[in-house]
Amino acid sequence: MISSSLLAVLQSDSQDVDVAHGYFLQGIALSDQGQYQAAIIRLEHARLLLTAQGHAEKALRAILELVRLHHWLENLNMARVYAQMASDWLVKGREDTLLAAEALLRVATLALETENYREGEQVALRALQRYEAKGDLQGICDAWLLLFHLHNQTGRHPSAGAYLQLVTSLVQAANLGVAYDIAALCSNAHWHWYRGELEVALQAARQAVELADAAGQSKQRVYNRVVAGNLELAMGQGHTARRWYQDAEQLAREIGFPQSLSWVHVQQAWLAILQERYEAARWLLQRVRRTQDSGKAMSFGVFQGVLYSLTERAVEATDLLDRSLAYYLQSCNLLAANTVRLHLAANWLRSGELALATEALGMALQWMAEQQIDYLPLWWHPPTMTMLCTHALQLGIQPALAEQVLVRYLGASASVAMQDLLRSDDPVVVRRAADVLALLDSGPLAMLGDSLDAPVRAVLTDLLTTRRLLAAGLASLAARLMTAERRETPNPTLVAVFGLYVHDVPRKEIAAQLHLSDAAVRNYINHIFKVFELPYDSAQRSERRLQLRAQALAAGYIGDMPARP
Repeated sequence: MISSSLLAVLQSDSQDVDVAHGYFLQGIALSDQGQYQAAIIRLEHARLLLTAQGHAEKALRAILELVRLHHWLENLNMARVYAQMASDWLVKGREDTLLAAEALLRVATLALETENYREGEQVALRALQRYEAKGDLQGICDAWLLLFHLHNQTGRHPSAGAYLQLVTSLVQAANLGVAYDIAALCSNAHWHWYRGELEVALQAARQAVELADAAGQSKQRVYNRVVAGNLELAMGQGHTARRWYQDAEQLAREIGFPQSLSWVHVQQAWLAILQERYEAARWLLQRVRRTQDSGKAMSFGVFQGVLYSLTERAVEATDLLDRSLAYYLQSCNLLAANTVRLHLAANWLRSGELALATEALGMALQWMAEQQIDYLPLWWHPPTMTMLCTHALQLGIQPALAEQVLVRYLGASASVAMQDLLRSDDPVVVRRAADVLALLDSGPLAMLGDSLDAPVRAVLTDLLTTRRLLAAGLASLAARLMTAERRETPNPTLVAVFGLYVHDVPRKEIAAQLHLSDAAVRNYINHIFKVFELPYDSAQRSERRLQLRAQALAAGYIGDMPARP
């Protein structure tokens, strides 16, 4: 705090602008040396003195440095105070100077950090216009970087990609320095991450870590490690992610960024949630619950809300997730808002509130479909997404999008869920599940090999989706029907013939559907009867197919479907 006596000295006639300028230079030097609190005191002295002497533009320079320092130290409340001072100056002063452009950019950057996206974008565009008018390449690049993050973090990936392309071209052409090289790499990592292109994103993040380490960019060393950890975690590499987070935590302590520790602990909590170590997650989240920054509080609330939902505390989960949803809708962060909607839907599904779950799921998936988004980087929980996409397939809620998410990102858990859906009584649902399994290459047909002829694949797919053949019994049936010549390899054509014949499809029609000769079909049918130990008897010729059907039904090879009349 500045005492009244010191303020009087600063305002006295004996002081002049050189003294204030000295304070300003001392503040900059102390900041460069990492003595941030001492730098803040000197810069505040300079601001007070310059303001008292009526040097508004020089005072603004001190204000902007104070915004930058408090932002750097993640003291966002103080950064807001000084950003408001800068905004007041802009209202009274001239906006056609580079100093005004810098002030606008500082205000816009803080708006991004506090998730006031609408204001941030408007102010960033004003800053960009002034930098372009002055031909300031660094300022232009700063504005483009900011606009990239404003668009990318709110789910507007095409326009974000356009800004990233501009940044990359300018950084390469203008040689702006290592800080911009790191920023471009980090932005590249985020661009690919938010689009679900995780391996490419991780490569960029690792390059950013290496470059920041070599350049001694202290805060970027911490931040880029957290990003790399998040990407490893999204790829299912929990052990590697943990090492990145531990490294980031150690660096944050060494460098002196205590506020960064809370964000690292939140990522560690999410790792614990994904590994179902719920007590460890609860302990970590309790360490970071108290924060004066509203944006962080809402984000931390989502982590806690998901934990509550997964541990059967649906009421508390609903309260936290509802509050976060309202916040993100107000801040125009629709990417975060619709991710929270999905977790609300999952919470209601778990607690049996099917109507509420279906409504929230429909709203979130509709927005994703409109934005052509199939991956959500925030609070990505694969078991939850599998459950939600399975529910969407059952009810026909954006089924194409649900299928895309299951196939591209959910792998083994999607395969298990789709195997369960094959038991549905609804043939449309069964068809959707079979299509997902086929795309995953882990469906019931996968056990028959990867060289199925198109007609055979089409027939088997139809038999499975109409439950005339049961997926659960397919492996046993295929093993039973192996021919002597191909004892170690399933014969999918023979299985297809069986599936059609046992449901009274005429021999000539079987031949037509499978593109076989009538003689080949006859030989297959004779082999089937031999396997099922049903020898030919002219007196019981009409009964053999019924006996075959009865055995197949008892063994669980076929569904209880009426035979053809």
